[in-house]
Order: sequence, then structure tokens, then C-alpha cells
Amino acid sequence: MSVSSSAKLHQLLVARLPDLSRQLLLSAEQKLRLPGKNPTAQLGAAKALQATQAALQLACERAFLAALEPERPAKAQPARTGPLKLDELTLVDEAQAERDIEISRSIQQIELRAEWELRDFAALYASLGAEEAKHPLQSAAFGRALSAASQGLAPDAETRQALMAALSAALAEQMRDLAALACEHLQSWGVQPMPFARPQPSAHPSSHSSAGQPGRTGSAPEASLDLDRPGALQELRGRLGPTQLATPELLGRLFEQFLADAELHVSVKQTLAQLHSAVLALSQREPALLDSQRHPTWTLINQIAAHATDYPADTDPRGSAFLAFVSQLVHRLDSLPQPDRAAFDTALTDLQDFIAEEQREQLQQSEAAVDALSRQERHAELLGLLRPQVLQQAQGSRLLTPRLLEFLLGPWTEVLAHAIANEGSDAQSVQTLMGCVDDLLSSLEPTPDDAARLRLRERLPALIQRLQQGMNLIELSADSRNAVLDELMELHRERLRPPAPKPKPRRLADQAQPAAAATPIHEQQALLNQLLHPETDADRWSPPSQVDTSIGNLPTVPIGLDDGEADAASSPTAWVDGLRAGVRCKMFLQGHWASAQLLWRSDSASFFMFSSQMAGGMHTMTRRALERLRAEGLATTVAEPSLMQRAVNRLLRPGLS
Repeated sequence: MSVSSSAKLHQLLVARLPDLSRQLLLSAEQKLRLPGKNPTAQLGAAKALQATQAALQLACERAFLAALEPERPAKAQPARTGPLKLDELTLVDEAQAERDIEISRSIQQIELRAEWELRDFAALYASLGAEEAKHPLQSAAFGRALSAASQGLAPDAETRQALMAALSAALAEQMRDLAALACEHLQSWGVQPMPFARPQPSAHPSSHSSAGQPGRTGSAPEASLDLDRPGALQELRGRLGPTQLATPELLGRLFEQFLADAELHVSVKQTLAQLHSAVLALSQREPALLDSQRHPTWTLINQIAAHATDYPADTDPRGSAFLAFVSQLVHRLDSLPQPDRAAFDTALTDLQDFIAEEQREQLQQSEAAVDALSRQERHAELLGLLRPQVLQQAQGSRLLTPRLLEFLLGPWTEVLAHAIANEGSDAQSVQTLMGCVDDLLSSLEPTPDDAARLRLRERLPALIQRLQQGMNLIELSADSRNAVLDELMELHRERLRPPAPKPKPRRLADQAQPAAAATPIHEQQALLNQLLHPETDADRWSPPSQVDTSIGNLPTVPIGLDDGEADAASSPTAWVDGLRAGVRCKMFLQGHWASAQLLWRSDSASFFMFSSQMAGGMHTMTRRALERLRAEGLATTVAEPSLMQRAVNRLLRPGLS
């Protein structure tokens, strides 16, 4: 009956998708018509929804159909034989960060509004005995599907925010009703929830604790025993029974908990199990073993578990290589007739060296990307230095047109930054390009006599040639360069024209107007504000977002991470500044939570390169994107309990999962 019920359930859910998608759009449109904080954005979102209703409904049906399918483990990435190229990296810029935030909000809406219905459905689905570990109505899968189906609908960030808020709320309601309907059908087929079944954990590890506190949560239980404190394991002896446990029994119960840990893959558990005899033999000669988890033996076990969790052996070739190394290391310890502390110290050093070498190899494979990102960072720094300098030169001109000012502060400053970053400021070619600014400004000055016009005529070919060479460096588009050169031609034609005899007085309407009107710099303030807008690394990769992305009362905070951080220290800027190579983080990337390790940060902390088990394996992030994720509680330093701490917690609280 289980297989039949599972198939019937899938048919039921698929059959409901067209109506779900249709009702989703109708409900979202109704929500957009209600009074809100931004009526203009809501009106624009409603119009966008109406204009694309048929296409969006079909896109939603297809996306939700894919979301119903169980998630399969990611395929192992083949070993690389050459260096990683820049275009092979997953660049997380601010636009990608905003999409991840958008998905996070959709997931939160579903989990808040459909929590109990989805829990009931999960309990019933678990009774079917289906092969899939997760039920088909995963909030994370549907949140990603909604974001993918609605891409490109809104003309601007504010309109998209209003649109997605309405769609997410409507999707949460539809999933609540769908889960309730599925429960009714399962029960009518005789399906009953498993006794004492725990609900499926959410794929989106969030808590709804105090808003605006990234990385802080009160939902995780505090450790019952601080294992870093000297004497902690001796205290554990007395707390596990009316009489102190003998050392063999205590170690046996600890290893039982290691093998029962839900976060470890079975292959890792099997490897750790082989350490039991060596640790037991060590305990007879090493009283300090039962002092705290800072002993090299427990440090070794904790680090094996942590690294193996980050890179699972069944889905990641790095995990397979790590497990093979650990197996040899454990076999070496297990084969010792009398293992001592020095043997475990050596094993721990070897383990740490292996991890460090693994990180060096990953970074070496990305050497080309690191070099490119470093140049890009240097380029951005140079822009910040060169623009004020070029502006100061331009302010000496009374006859610079808005188009030429925009050219000097925009493309030409890019030319100078590119040249300096690649050739150095002392290169003759760079000095020549830098001199073009004064030469161009000088060419716009009036020519009062024939001698001045002759000198200008002689200088112009070389000036135009240098300008074209600079434009070639940054591959300036033909339209942009032609607009600048055409305007210069008109201005220079005016300067080279001999003064005409004084004309007879004419009406104002008959007077010829110059092709390009020159405006003093101080009267072009609006243009200056636009051109001199503060620029960051993210601006180089994607347009700066103007959307207000505060979640308000719906924070997304990973459970059990960063407990105890001070508010000031956990601000996005301070947190990013504190990141150093080797730190382990949890991040919400591409609509998934992932463990990631920081491999590299650029000199000025504009770019960060992480390694993870996700598809692609490497993620480069701009600083602004990382700060945006941090501000929303979607990026945090990993501070979850160690394997040893989890084992002790379960021993002291048997009901703790």
C-alpha cells in the first residue's frame, strides 16, 4: 500500500499544480491592490503581473513540478588537472546576494504560514516508507522555484521587492492548503503517522528570534558541560550515574554516541570506530585524556568529523581523498602496540598538514583567478584616487561640455586605472595617457590669433591618436567613442575657424548656435554627483541595488551559530573585516545552506574566495555581497558544537536530538 499511496500522492500533487499556480497569481494580485507602504511599487508590480500572467503561470507550473521531485545528492566534481580559470568561479555579487535574500524570504513565509500543515504532512509521508528522505513539499525547493519562475518580471528593484513579497505570501497560503489537502487524502487511504516520529528538519536552518541580530539565536540549547574546561570529563563520570563510571565504560559510551551522530556519514563513523581500541589503550597510560576535549586525541576526532562533514566522501572527491588519508592515519594508530600521547600529537599534526596542503592546492588551482581579482581590486582603488585628480584638472577649464566631462571622469579615468594597474605609474605610456587630460582641456581654449590656431592644428592629430589608443585599452564601444570624437571635432572646428568680420546686427532667433554648448564645471553639479558616486568592488560587477532589504519581523538566522557575539562585533562590516583564511562559515548560496571555508581574501578585502561542497566548489564573493548576506543573517561563522560536545550533550540529555 505504501508504494501505491506514494504514487497516488505524486499524481495528486502534480494535478493540483495548474490550479495552485493560477490561484497563486490571483492572490498575489489581490495583495498588491491592498494599501501598503509603497503604493507606487505595488501598482507597478500589479501591472507587471497582469502583463505576464499567462507566461508566469506556465513558468510557475514547470518550476513547481521540478520542485516536487526529491533532491538528489550533487554529483562528485571531477578532479582538476589544470588551474581554475576566472570564468569557472561562481561570482557572488550583490545581485546574486539579493536573489538569495529573496529566496530566503519566500522560504520564511512558507515556514511561518504553513508550518503545522507541512509538519503533519511530513509525519504522514514518513509512514509511506518511500525511498526519498524528504517529502515532496519542501519549502526551500518551492522558494527557489518561485524565484526562478519570476526572474525578469519587474522593471526595477522596488517593484520586484513588492512583487516577490506578494507572490511569497500567496505561495505560502497555497502550500498550506495543498499540504492540508494531501493530508486528507493520505488519511483517507489509511495512512497514519509513525508513532513518535519527529518532524523532518527544515532545509532552511532559520529561527525567528530577535530581529536585526545576525548570527544570534536563543533556540539551541546551551551545552550542559563545557568540555574545554579542565576536569570536565572527570565531572562527566559522576553525572552519568550514581557511581563513577570506569574509564572503559565511559569511553565506550562516548564512542557509541559518536557512531549515533546524525551529522556523520556512515563511512566516517566506521573509520572513527576503529580508533576506539587505540583510545582505550591510551587511557591506561594517559590520565590527562579524561581532563578536557583539548587533549590531542579529542581534537583529532573533532577535526576529522568537522572536515568530513564539510566535504562528504560520497559526493565530493575532496571528501573521498580526506577519508582515504584518515583511514591510513587511524590504521597507523590502531596498529601501535602501546599508543601514547606523542602518537596522537603526530597524527593531529599530520591531519592539520593535510588540510592545510589541501587548501594550498585549491588556492594554487585558482591562481589565475586570484591574480585577476587582485588586479580588479587595484583597479577599483586607482579609480578612487584618479577621479578626484582628473576632476581637479577639469575644474581649471571654463569650456568643458557635459559629455566631455563625463568622458574624462568615466571612461578616461578607467583608461588611466587600467594602464597603471597593468604597466605601473612610471611607465612612459602611462605618463603619455595621463598627459592627455591637460592636452584635451588646452585644446578647448580660445585661439585669439593665427599662431594659436596653427599650434592647435599641429597638436590635434597626436591628441586624437592618444585618445583612441586609450579607448582601445578598455574596448570602449563604437557609439561611445564616436560621440566623444564627434563632439571634439565640432569644438575644434570652432577653435580653428578664423574670426569672421563683424556681422550686421541680427535677430536673436537667426543667430547660429554652437554644436556643443560649453558649461562651466561648477554649473554641472548634478552630473558631478552622478559621476563621483562612491564606488565599491560590487559596483564593478553589478549595478548597485536600491532596494530596502530589511526583513523586519522575519529574520533568517542559522541555528546555533555565533552565540555570544557582541552586537558591535557582529555588525556586517565588522564581521567581514574579521574574516581570515581558514575560517569556516555557513552561507545561504544559490538558495541552499552550505558550509564554506575561506581560502583567500584580497589585500583590501574587496573580494573573498570560499571553498564548499556545492556545485562548482569555489565561490568568489564581493565584499558588498558578503555584507548583504550577513546583514540578513545568511552568512555567519560556524560555531556549532563539536562531535565530542554533541556526544556529551546526548549522554546528559538522552532526549536531545
